[in-house]
Amino acid sequence: MACSMGLPLPAFAVSATADAASSTYMTKLLKNVFCAGLASVMTVTFIHPVDVVKTRVQVASNAG
Repeated sequence: MACSMGLPLPAFAVSATADAASSTYMTKLLKNVFCAGLASVMTVTFIHPVDVVKTRVQVASNAG
């Protein structure tokens, strides 16, 4: 279903005409939440240690 401007409406804005629209919205939401969580885990696992090493090198070069 689309609004008068041709833009799709979110599933919660459409009257309960089909459970498929609701489950599609929930599937997309869960996929987005999972991907955001995975991205944050990857950042902490790979980027944070590199940033710590960079910071230690910068501090060591300023100390002496």
